Amino acid sequence: MATTRTYTGNFEGRKAAGYIAPALYGGKTLMSGSPQVTVHENIKYKLNVRNFDISDDLVADANCDFDPTSTITNSDTVLQPKELKTNLQVCFDDWFDQWEAEQIRGSRLDGGEPREWMDFLMDRINQRIARRVETLVWQGADATGEFEGFISRLGAPDVTAATITEANVLAEMEKLYKEITPDVYDNMGERNLKFAVATNVDKAHQQALSATNSGQGFRTEGTVGEKPRNFLGLDLVRLPGLPANAMVIYDQGDLHFGTNLLTDFTNVKVVDTRETLADNNLRLTMRYAAGTQITNRSDIFYYGAAV
Repeated sequence: MATTRTYTGNFEGRKAAGYIAPALYGGKTLMSGSPQVTVHENIKYKLNVRNFDISDDLVADANCDFDPTSTITNSDTVLQPKELKTNLQVCFDDWFDQWEAEQIRGSRLDGGEPREWMDFLMDRINQRIARRVETLVWQGADATGEFEGFISRLGAPDVTAATITEANVLAEMEKLYKEITPDVYDNMGERNLKFAVATNVDKAHQQALSATNSGQGFRTEGTVGEKPRNFLGLDLVRLPGLPANAMVIYDQGDLHFGTNLLTDFTNVKVVDTRETLADNNLRLTMRYAAGTQITNRSDIFYYGAAV
């Protein structure tokens, strides 16, 4: 009787995080090590994102009495990640027919899976999920297979978007910049402000800074070299998840992404069903949760399509 080998892996909680983290954090908004928003990883069900504000009447005339002034306002915003899944099924025959023969020779003999192909498969899955999550973080709706993104939560734009071109990009960016309130502007040094732009806005900005026919080219270098991603002191961040023409100025602490990545509910299973279902397939399932929330909407300045 020939020796056979099946592969079944079950990873939960922190073990599963090693597989799911690259998928969630592969996009630029959530990029591991340098996320552009606040990330909460250990949400089992809900997270109350707490915020408070203090009124301006803190200073009063001195006298002999203790007279409390001002008002402290507390508020909670609930961040509840939505349960999601990824299910895939692949046929062993496809591996043997399409993968390099020298890489699967041993697997052909013992009935197992080619290790190199498994690594390649997980890498491609992570890339595709990361691309999708990057889009959903900004453009997601409360719909099947999606979680609500930041754009939906922001609601009506502070500035209605035009179609961005090289000719108008600087003027349109200035419109949003003018929306920054005095309170936010006076404290920019203490804030982690981002000027996030969609891909087409970033390209138009680079083109505008390279224009030389009007004498406005950056250091008169024309199209030579990458131009500084900065607008009136704010660093520009290109976020592919933003819809075309969109721009957002925000404090990193006011945009929140939540996941159950480090909880027991995170799960990855790889199941060889040849012996259990009498087929010739390998199944992969991933279960995880993701969601967004915002705080201090009045301190966020959004340029986008009219609602």
